[in-house]
Amino acid sequence: MIGEEGYRALERGDLITAFNEFSAAEKRTNDPIERSMMMINQGALLIAMGKYALAVEKLIMAKALLKQNPAERKLLAVACLNLSKAMIYAGKVRDARTEADCAASFLGNEDPHLLYVRALIKFYENDKAGLLEIKTEGLPEPYRKLILVLQLKINSDKRYTDVLKELIPSSQVRDALGLV
Repeated sequence: MIGEEGYRALERGDLITAFNEFSAAEKRTNDPIERSMMMINQGALLIAMGKYALAVEKLIMAKALLKQNPAERKLLAVACLNLSKAMIYAGKVRDARTEADCAASFLGNEDPHLLYVRALIKFYENDKAGLLEIKTEGLPEPYRKLILVLQLKINSDKRYTDVLKELIPSSQVRDALGLV
């Protein structure tokens, strides 16, 4: 499986080795889908490492590859969501909204990852009312808790740290990071 060593490094919590393994796997393959998957993973890890401008560049490249393969709608949606997150953290919230809308066109508006990204946008826009309108009941973990953290934090409710502590050992964090 492509990127296998990168996924193993992730399981150990070694983000830098995972990034390097995904980079090496991207260079070894000529398959555009596999290359885009490795780019998406690199972009997600760059976001986790706080390298937002590099994440934006990598995810734009992944999107360009995926646009040439219209059958890969789900991967394109993940690339859009990760690009949206990178743009939020880079201070480009308006552009982030456009990328979230791109993902919604493939996933529908009820996708949990999309709801989380829309919650992030509302948080960074300081749209308290809009953020608190997002319903978390029935959402799968870790998305329910991630949105709850944002809702508590925007209300200056200190309990958000308790919810964060519950998230750290979560096996679903890989999904929340946006890896494929």
